[in-house]
Amino acid sequence: MMIFVIMTMLCLISIPLMYHLFEKKGLKILFLLFYMLAYIFTLKNIKILNIDFSLMIIPYVSLLSILYIANQKISAKDIKKNLHINILFILTIIILLIILFLYNQSVTDLTTANLNKLVESNIVSLILFPIVTVISLYGTYKLYNFMKKSSNILFINISLTTIIIGIIDCILFTVLANIGNFNIVSSVKLGLGNYLMKIILSLVFIPIISYVVNRKKGI
Repeated sequence: MMIFVIMTMLCLISIPLMYHLFEKKGLKILFLLFYMLAYIFTLKNIKILNIDFSLMIIPYVSLLSILYIANQKISAKDIKKNLHINILFILTIIILLIILFLYNQSVTDLTTANLNKLVESNIVSLILFPIVTVISLYGTYKLYNFMKKSSNILFINISLTTIIIGIIDCILFTVLANIGNFNIVSSVKLGLGNYLMKIILSLVFIPIISYVVNRKKGI
């Protein structure tokens, strides 16, 4: 519980802080940092109030919050350019994982051996996560822009986008990623937990998104 609260508070504070200090560059750096944290914490599941979910959902919602801010503050051309850069970054991560998996460590290299076991036991999740997040980021961007055409209410646009896209990046991803580790019931339960926490955290982040979006300092 304490880890969840601390991580959430740090993510909430870091977005307006980085924007205030470094503007556009600060949000780009934070986006990549949140992505790496989400990728790492994909392997860490916790339970709060009898709800099972992955700890990655906190930095993941945080990077989506930056995407919403960028949607308001940055031109569509720049957003697409940044998304292409992020896709290359994600592909690089996948390639490095494959290289690590193929690397034959020495007998005394216990660190690499243990890391290889960790990667091997979670290989489906580690490969699916970058693919699903690319689909999710693109889907979030397109759907949010579609919502904006009929409503200027930030709360409604973010809530509906989260509910719809969450079916893909929370429920579907979690079930597919954990087929080899858990039974179908446990996988669905974990996916629903991720879905619920994504919705809750997205609502929590809306005031921060609104604050940064409405700041007069542009990027």
